[in-house]
Amino acid sequence: MFKYLIAKISSHKAEKKDTSSKFSKFFRTASAGEKKKVFLDVARKASKEQLDLIRSVQNG
Repeated sequence: MFKYLIAKISSHKAEKKDTSSKFSKFFRTASAGEKKKVFLDVARKASKEQLDLIRSVQNG
């Protein structure tokens, strides 16, 4: 009886579907170098967009 319940509980946990986003999977599994590369790319793009916005407001 107990073996059946334990088997049922443990198999239920193993069947859980991974509903994580691609973003969270990347940051859980990527190497430090890959994370750094992505972070720097995003930071550069954000900085460029901010500078473009500032310049467009200054040029009116």
